[in-house]
Amino acid sequence: MHLYVQNGGCSIRAELNGGKTYSASNVRGKNTVIDPIPLSIEQTKDLEQDFADAAYRCKLAGMDGVEIHGTHRYLIHQFLSAHFNRRTDEYGGSYENRARFCVNIMKGIKKACGRDFPVSVRMAGQTFDNDFPGDITLDDALVFAKIFEEAGADALNVSTSFSTSVVSKAQGWHKHVSKTIKEAVGIPVIAINNVKDPELG
Repeated sequence: MHLYVQNGGCSIRAELNGGKTYSASNVRGKNTVIDPIPLSIEQTKDLEQDFADAAYRCKLAGMDGVEIHGTHRYLIHQFLSAHFNRRTDEYGGSYENRARFCVNIMKGIKKACGRDFPVSVRMAGQTFDNDFPGDITLDDALVFAKIFEEAGADALNVSTSFSTSVVSKAQGWHKHVSKTIKEAVGIPVIAINNVKDPELG
């Protein structure tokens, strides 16, 4: 494993990663105090392989499948988000380029584990936070959902930002996000966040 493999990207505490943080670009996360170091293309490809290797170990351990965590402003989210990703190379700019990190991880897992090994993607359907202008909107998520489906995702686990699961909100108050994405793709879509009652689920 590489020292920069921390999945939190710019959101982690630097002291947990040798005093440094890494991300798609040098944009800070919430409550972080240092600028992250933009990952080089070589480092990014190293991480893609690390994810595939980890999934293969999961398969060897008897797991039935894996889920790629691509939301909650962790590293994959940082590549997807136009707020965090200011790159001008093959991993930045267009939707396809910003999705490349996640797509390559997915394809690497399928190559390592077999096409019949299920891979779901946990993704942001929308981020309800004004602190990050340019972060993922529902329109963005619809584009990414279709890209992930085309790349071979077996399911999408649609989440939002951390602040949306507060107990003061009604159960399922943003179920429209998952519903909208479900209507745009042909693969299973999992709806989460603030669903506490089995009947509502």
